[in-house]
Amino acid sequence: MNIPPRRNNTFPGYNVVARTKERRQLVIGSQRVRLFIPMSSSLKDKRSVLRKTIHRLRTHYNCAVAEVDDHDVWQSAILAVVTVAANRAQVDSLLAKVMHDLETASDFQVVEQELEYL
Repeated sequence: MNIPPRRNNTFPGYNVVARTKERRQLVIGSQRVRLFIPMSSSLKDKRSVLRKTIHRLRTHYNCAVAEVDDHDVWQSAILAVVTVAANRAQVDSLLAKVMHDLETASDFQVVEQELEYL
C-alpha cells in the first residue's frame, strides 16, 4: 500500500511521508582510538597529521571522525569514529577496515581502542 505524502502546515514547502508500522533495525558503532604521534613537536605538527588522517578516513570509509580529547597535548590524540548500518556485521566490517588503516599508518601508533554499539 502506497501512502501519498501529505502537506505539512508547520513547515510550508516540506512534505511529510507517513511512517509504516514496520521498523528497520539500526546499528550505530562508535570506536574511540588513542593515538601516539612521536614525530610531533608542536600542536601545529599534530593538527597536520590529524587533518590528513581524518580527511582520509571520512572520504575512504564514509564515516564520521572527530578529535574528541587531548586537544592540547602535542603527541597524543583521541579520535572517535562513528558509523551507522542496517546490521552489526556491516558496522564491524567497516570499523575493522578503519582500524587496519590506522594501525598501518606511519605517522602515529595506535595505543588503545574502545568499541561501543548503540
